[in-house]
Amino acid sequence: KYRSKDDLSKSSARKEGVSGYLNAKGVSILAVLDDLAEKYQAKPAHIALAWISKQKGLVAPVASATNIAQINDLISASKIELSISDVLLLNAFSS
Repeated sequence: KYRSKDDLSKSSARKEGVSGYLNAKGVSILAVLDDLAEKYQAKPAHIALAWISKQKGLVAPVASATNIAQINDLISASKIELSISDVLLLNAFSS
């Protein structure tokens, strides 16, 4: 949703929390998410949720839905099985 500093003007409530992630590292992670979204024919957010679910330890991504379409969208994200190499790629870019 937020891919540049210009996007932050859309929501002042999240501006401060998100702005720290719109740096070179954050942009490179977004690029990898975009590439994998194309590969898996999914949304970048779906790839991010699938990636989080592959992390070791106790992981509980927080996602909310305000309508049935959003619930169905979240369910489809849970069905993505990332390859080990794709998980490692995301891990490398995020560390």
